Amino acid sequence: MIPLHLRAYRRLLALFPRRFRVTHAEQLEHLFLDNWEEHRARHWGAKLRFTILTVVDVASSAAAVRLRAWFRPRTAPPRNSGSSTRLLAGTIQDLRYATRYLIRARGFTAIVVVILSLGIGANTTMFTIVNGIFFQTPPLVQSPEQMVGLSVVRDQRVGNYLELPDYEFYREHNRVFSAMLGYSSSPGVVTASRGNAVFRATAWMVSENYFGTLGVEMAHGRAFLPDERRTTHPVVVISDGLWRRLYGGDPRAIGRPLEVNGRTYTVVGVAPLEFRGTDPVQPMPDIYVPVGMHEALMPGSSLYLRVLGRLRPDIDIAAAQANMNALSPPDAASSEPRRIVLYSRFHLRPHSANELGELLTLWALILGAVLVIAGANVAILLLARASSRQREMGIRAALGAGRSRIVRQLLTESLLLSLIGGAGGLTVAFWGADLASTLIPLSFSVDFTPDALVIGFALALALVTTVLFGLVPAWQQSRADIASFLHRTDRVTGRIPLRNILVIAQLALSVVLATGAGLLVRSVWTAKGMELGFDPQRRLLLSVELANHGYVESTGHDFVRAMLERFPAIAGVERATTTTWLPFSLMREVDIRTAGAALADTTTLAGLHRVGPHYFGSMGIPLIAGRDFTTADDESGPPAVIVNETLAERVWPGENAIGKTVVTSDREALVVGVAANTLTSFGPTEPPRSHLYVPQFQDYESQVTFIVATRGNPMAVVRHIEQAMHSYDPAMVIERVRTLQDIVDRRILPYRLTATFASLFGALALFLAAVGLYGVQSFLVARRAREIGIRMALGAVHGQVARVVLHRGLTMTAIGIALGVVIAVTSATVVESMLFGVSARDPLTFVTVPIVLLSTAALASWIPAWRASRIDPVVALRNE
Repeated sequence: MIPLHLRAYRRLLALFPRRFRVTHAEQLEHLFLDNWEEHRARHWGAKLRFTILTVVDVASSAAAVRLRAWFRPRTAPPRNSGSSTRLLAGTIQDLRYATRYLIRARGFTAIVVVILSLGIGANTTMFTIVNGIFFQTPPLVQSPEQMVGLSVVRDQRVGNYLELPDYEFYREHNRVFSAMLGYSSSPGVVTASRGNAVFRATAWMVSENYFGTLGVEMAHGRAFLPDERRTTHPVVVISDGLWRRLYGGDPRAIGRPLEVNGRTYTVVGVAPLEFRGTDPVQPMPDIYVPVGMHEALMPGSSLYLRVLGRLRPDIDIAAAQANMNALSPPDAASSEPRRIVLYSRFHLRPHSANELGELLTLWALILGAVLVIAGANVAILLLARASSRQREMGIRAALGAGRSRIVRQLLTESLLLSLIGGAGGLTVAFWGADLASTLIPLSFSVDFTPDALVIGFALALALVTTVLFGLVPAWQQSRADIASFLHRTDRVTGRIPLRNILVIAQLALSVVLATGAGLLVRSVWTAKGMELGFDPQRRLLLSVELANHGYVESTGHDFVRAMLERFPAIAGVERATTTTWLPFSLMREVDIRTAGAALADTTTLAGLHRVGPHYFGSMGIPLIAGRDFTTADDESGPPAVIVNETLAERVWPGENAIGKTVVTSDREALVVGVAANTLTSFGPTEPPRSHLYVPQFQDYESQVTFIVATRGNPMAVVRHIEQAMHSYDPAMVIERVRTLQDIVDRRILPYRLTATFASLFGALALFLAAVGLYGVQSFLVARRAREIGIRMALGAVHGQVARVVLHRGLTMTAIGIALGVVIAVTSATVVESMLFGVSARDPLTFVTVPIVLLSTAALASWIPAWRASRIDPVVALRNE
C-alpha cells in the first residue's frame, strides 16, 4: 500500500508540467522517501518543517521550469546563447536554496532579522518624520513648486513677518509674483458666541486672497472676495471643526451670523477638512478674518504678517530674488536697512526649519551609527556562521563552482535577510513614526505614514546593508582553498581577521555615541542648576487680549491697575506685575541711540519689553543700579526706562547709565535703573542680548500677561484669580494659563529629549558591541577547543587558558576605545551647538565612557574565557 504522504506528494507533482515530472519526479520522490524515514520518528514539528521545505522546493522548481520555458526561443538557439536564461535559473535556484537554508537555521535567521529590523526600522522611522516635515507639501495647495516664502533680514537677523504696510508695498510693486498672500496668528484666542452659546475660539487675520492664492476650494460657501481687502464688511470663514461643533455640519450655516469679540460677522465659507494650512508646526484656527477687519478686531495694535508668494510661470526664484532686492519700501531710508530673502521651502519658517534641521540631523547621525553597528554585528554573525559551512563550500568548489558563483549564493542569502529586515523595519516605521514624532517638542499637523518614498528608502537601506555587510564576508569565504574547506581548517595569515576589525569598529563607534550621549546628559544636568538671571519657581502666568473685549488704552490701563491691586489680596499670592513678552519667545526690537546722536550713527538694537510696576522684584531679576518701576511711572509721570547690563555697556561703556537719556523711534526717556542680564533670548546657548524695559502704563499694549508670584503651588490660585477678573469684567477670557517654570522646561525639552534619545541608542550601541565581542570570543573558543584541550592535557591550568582568551578580548577593546576617543574628540563640534555649561571636550565624560565600555567588554570577554577554562581535554579530543 502506498503511504498517504507519498500519494499526496504524487498528486502535488501532477500539477506541474510533464517535462518537470519526467526530469525531477523520480529523483525527488526517492529524496522524499529517504528523508521521511529519517524524520518520521522525530517530533511533529520536524515533520511539519520538512513538509514545508519540500513544498517550497517543488513550487520553486516548477516556477523555474515555467520561466525557462517562457524565455526559451521558439527556434533553435545558437550554441553560445542562453546566458540570460541560465542566469535567471541560477538566481531562482539561489533564492530557493537561501530560503530553505534560512528556514533551517531559524535561530540564526531570527537574530539577524531582529538586529536588522531595529537598525533599519529606527532609520526608516526617522526618515518618515523628515519626509513628513520637509518633503511633503501641504495638502490641497495647488502647484506647490510655484510657492515661495518671504523673510526679512535686518541687522543680520532673519525675521519671519512683515508689517502690513510693507506687505502691501511688495504686493503692489513686485513684477515676479502672480499673487502674494499674508496671514497672522493674531488675534489668537477670541470670544465667540452664537445665540446663548459663548465659547473660546482661535482666529487668524488673513489677506482676502489667502485661499485663492493657495488654490484651496471651500467645502461650503465661498472664500473672501477682492473687495473685502479694504472693506469693514464683517465676514468670516470658519474651519470644518467649528462648523460641525457649532452648526452640526448643516450646509445652511452659510450666511448665518457669528459674534466674535462682541461684533457680529457673517459666515461666508467653510474650509475643507483636509486643509491644514501651509505650516506643519502651526495649529490651524477656528476662524479666518480678512485683514480689512484688523482695526475693528484689534484696535490700536500693529499687524505682522507671514508672507508667501506664487511665482509667475516664466519666473524662477533667482530672478524673483533680484526683483525683490531692487524694491525698498518708502520708509526704508528712515529706519534700519533691510532686505527680503526668498526661500523655496515655503511651508516651514526659516527659524523652525533650522531648529528642526539641527535636531533631526543629530538624531539621524546617531541612528546611522547604530545601523552601522548593527550591520557590523550581522557581518560578524555571518562570518561566524560561515565556519560551520566550510565543508559545504568545499564540496561546491570541488564540483566546479567558481568564486563568483559562491559569492552570489552567499550574497543572495544576505540579500534575503536584509529584505526581511527591511520589511520588519518598515513595520516598525508604520507604528513608530507617530510615537517618535511626539519626542519633538512641537505640534505637527502632518500624517506620519510611510509613503512610496519611505518604502523606497527602506528598500535602499536593505540593499546598502547587503552590499556593505554581506559582500565582504561572502568574498572572504570564497577565497579560501578547497583543502581548507574540506578539512575544516583555517588558513593562517599574518593579517588581522576581518571579524576582529569589525569588533574594533563597533567598539569605536560605541565610544563616539556614548561620549556624545554623556555630553548631552551632562549639559542637561548643568542646565537644571544654570543661572537664568530670573527666578522661574512659583511664578504663574495668565495672558489676556484686552482688545478682544473692547478695551482701549484708558480702559485697559484701568483694568490692569485694578487687577494689580486685587491679586496680592488673594491668599497665597505675594505680588503681581505684568509684561508683554515672555522669556525664550520672539520679541520686538527697536533702535537705541543717545540724545543728540543721529539715527544714521545708531548701531544698537534692543529688545523692547513693556512691563508693570515692581516687575524686577516679581521676576527675581537683580537690579545692578537704580530703582524698579513703580505705580508712579504712568501716563502723567516723566518717561522712564530700565536697561540691562549688556545694553548699558554697549551704549555707555565704562560710564554710569543712570540719568542718561535714550531715544527710540517714538519716545525719549530717562534711564532710571540697570538690571542684571538674563538668559531670555532664543535659548540657553546664546549670549545675553540688549534689552530695554518700558513701563506698561507709559507705552500701552493690549496683549498683557500677568505674572503672579505665589508662596506655594501656582496653579492653586488660578480659580481665585479668575474670580477676581470676572468680578471686574464677567466676559473676560483668560487665553492661556501656565507657569514660568513650564516655559523654562519647554525650552530645555529638546536638549533633554536629545540626551535621552542619545543615551538609549548609546546604550544599545554598547550592548551590540559587547554582543559582537562576545560572539567573536565564543567563536574562537569553539574553533580552538581542540588546541585548548591539548594545552590543558599538557599541563596548562584554568587561569592560564582564561587569561589568554581575556587578553585577546581586552586588546581589541583597548584598540577600539582608543580609536573611538580620537574620533569623538575630533568630531565633538557636531554636538557643540546643543551644549551649554559643558565643554565639548569635557574631561569627566571622556574618562567615564571608556571606563564603562571597558567594564562591559571585560564582562563580555570573561564569559567565553571562563567557558574555555572549563573545557574537558578528553571530551575536546574525543569530539575531534
